[in-house]
Amino acid sequence: MCVSCNSPLTIEHIFINCPNYTYSRHLLKNPSTLEEALNQSNSANIFIFLKSIGLDDKL
Repeated sequence: MCVSCNSPLTIEHIFINCPNYTYSRHLLKNPSTLEEALNQSNSANIFIFLKSIGLDDKL
């Protein structure tokens, strides 16, 4: 469960829905759909996003 909003902790929740990461998503101009966010053309941004929210060492 997400400690911020008590929702199931899924990839979609982290990359698209969690209000705790809204600011980081906005700064990195992350796409608004999961398909676009996880697209190969966005791969560099995926790692930057995970590092910025402190989840890079949890993978």
